[in-house]
Amino acid sequence: MFSGLTPALLMRMAVFIEATFLVGAAGMAATLRRADREKRRKGWTKFVSYFLIVHTVFACAGAPGPWFGGLVILILAAGMVEIARLQCKRRKAGWKWRMIVIPWAVFGLLSAGTFLFAVRQPMSRIIFTYGVVAVLDAFSQLAGQLAGKKPLAPGISPSKTVEGAIGGILCALAASLVLWPLAGHSPWFAAGCGMIIALCGIGGDLLSSWYKRCAGVKDYSSWLPGQGGVLDRFNSLISVAPVMLLVFR
Repeated sequence: MFSGLTPALLMRMAVFIEATFLVGAAGMAATLRRADREKRRKGWTKFVSYFLIVHTVFACAGAPGPWFGGLVILILAAGMVEIARLQCKRRKAGWKWRMIVIPWAVFGLLSAGTFLFAVRQPMSRIIFTYGVVAVLDAFSQLAGQLAGKKPLAPGISPSKTVEGAIGGILCALAASLVLWPLAGHSPWFAAGCGMIIALCGIGGDLLSSWYKRCAGVKDYSSWLPGQGGVLDRFNSLISVAPVMLLVFR
C-alpha cells in the first residue's frame, strides 16, 4: 500500500491526516460543549463516521490495483440509487420533466469525469485532491458552527454560512500547501489547485443541497450514519474530480 510514495511523503501525509482530525476533534468538543446529550451524540457519531470514511478512501487510493476505482463505482452507484429514490417520491407530486432529466444529465457527466479521474490519475494526485476536499468539507462546517453568522445561500441551505465558506477555503489552501509535493510542479501550482478544489467543492455542495430542497427532503438516505447520504458526503469530490482531471492534464 502507498508503494508509489517516498517515506518522507508518507510521513507528511500521515501527520497531516491525523493532525487534521485532532484539530477537528478539538473544534467539535468546543461546539458541543453546551449542547444537550442527544446533540452531542449526533455530533460525535458524525465525527467518527467521517473519520472512518476518510481513512477508507485514503486506504483505497493508496492500495495497488483497482481498489479506488471500485470504491468510486460503488459511490456513484449509491448516488444513482439515492437520486432515483428521491425522484420516485416526488414524481407523484407532479414534478416537471426537467427536474428529473436535467439532474440525471448533470450527474452522468460528473460521474464520467469522476471515474476517469479515479482510473487515470496517479495515486499521489488522487490523494492530494481528496485530502484537500476532506479538509474543505470538515472545516467549512466547523468554522460555520464556531463563527458562522451570515447565511451563504439561505434559499438553498440555511445552515451554510459565509464565515464557514471562508474558513473552509482558507483551510483547503493550507492543506494544498502542506500536500503540494503530491500534486507535483510547485507550491504555487498546488495553491491554485486548492482554490479550484475549494470553489468547485462548495459549488457542488450547494447544488446537491438545492436539489434536496426542491424535493423537500433533509437527507438523501441514512446509509452513512450522520452524513445525510452518500451524495451528501461525496458531492464535493464528485464535483471536483472532473475539473481536476482537466487541470492535471
